[in-house]
Amino acid sequence: MKKQKQKGRLFFKTMFPVVKFFHKRQKVSYAVTPDEGEPAVFVANHAQAFGPMSMVLNFDRQFRPWIAGDIMDREKAKDFIFLQFFAGNLKKHKKWTMLKSKFVAKILVPIFENVKGIPVQYGSGMIGTFRETTKALSEGDNIVIFGEKPVRFSPYIAEISDGIFQVAVFYYKQTGKRLKFYPVYIGPHDISVGVPTEFDPEKDMKVQRQQMAEYIKLNIHELASALPEHKPIPTYTDEYLAAVEKEKEDAAEKKSLSDN
Repeated sequence: MKKQKQKGRLFFKTMFPVVKFFHKRQKVSYAVTPDEGEPAVFVANHAQAFGPMSMVLNFDRQFRPWIAGDIMDREKAKDFIFLQFFAGNLKKHKKWTMLKSKFVAKILVPIFENVKGIPVQYGSGMIGTFRETTKALSEGDNIVIFGEKPVRFSPYIAEISDGIFQVAVFYYKQTGKRLKFYPVYIGPHDISVGVPTEFDPEKDMKVQRQQMAEYIKLNIHELASALPEHKPIPTYTDEYLAAVEKEKEDAAEKKSLSDN
């Protein structure tokens, strides 16, 4: 494991400048300047692999990103990328798609390890994710979260998972400070940061989570709409969303048959 990490660091030092050279330069702009000395959470559209790479290569603030646990696992990363990023090609050129997935994994895994990505573990594992995030925030690190879920809202953004905002409760309990969440739109040429929404410990958290998710989603859409006309990179392809809906329908049908 130690040798593997050393190889990963060497690969990162070698490949990072190369990837940065070929990646698009993006202008970073702010609706309001974030408070210096106060860590914050930046919630962005994923745009498949383009979003995380854009933030790592072009964002002008230090941060630790939330990264799906499977994409930080060298054994699972290629399969995760195959399904999440190239789902639209599952029926065509499958071997070529898997080769692309392996190539992307070779680049992304060392980069995310070396930028201290916080692994996102779902279900009961989310408690660990919240605790590690709270620790990072308490140490002054900003956090970047790609918080979309597979329900499309507009060409620019999918619905935002309200569960991500629970980290504000953990942070408040530990520090007594209110956490700010900034909407971020990652476009082909721009990284646009909007006006933040702030956690209020006096409000019902279940309701507030939904309100914050709605606020971030709408503001990311507005940030994208304000840019010159461009072709967005959807986080989820039409084929992937169709597969998700089919899975839901099959599960509902199976439940209905079992109930009868």
